[in-house]
Amino acid sequence: DWKEVYRATVRRMQIVSPNNCWNFDESRIFAQIDAFMQRCRDLLEVCESQHQFSDSAAEDMPIFGGVQGEEITKNLGTIKERFSKIMNNISSLKYDILDVKATKWHDDYNIFKNGVKDLEVMMQNVITSAFETVVTTDQGLQMLEAFHHLSKREAIKRAVEKK
Repeated sequence: DWKEVYRATVRRMQIVSPNNCWNFDESRIFAQIDAFMQRCRDLLEVCESQHQFSDSAAEDMPIFGGVQGEEITKNLGTIKERFSKIMNNISSLKYDILDVKATKWHDDYNIFKNGVKDLEVMMQNVITSAFETVVTTDQGLQMLEAFHHLSKREAIKRAVEKK
């Protein structure tokens, strides 16, 4: 950890040259870097959400058969469309999202996160309703395989694993 390297250097300087020791406020030194690292984690969350909900995630969409097959496909399409709108909001921001001084990001990112949470709930509901019409073990296994293939985010993986 680079903060620990800084602290170890300060400790060595206190021993070797106590009169020339660094006496900086760590929060001032590291605040910008910590904020940037958090922004990067936020953007990683955006990327992971794209992996779950974007058009490219739907390219190899399994074909759902049975009584609810068409309804499942329609609901998954609705989720994809809603995610596309959420992503358009993030993509069209008029400021540099890597600029940690752009504090509007916190509001915009919270809107994004809440939208993604809603989509996760919708996806969990689709999974639950899809299994309500399963009657045979073979149907259940096919449904598990299809939803396992579509599950990228932890909350959705857990919903499939519960089945």
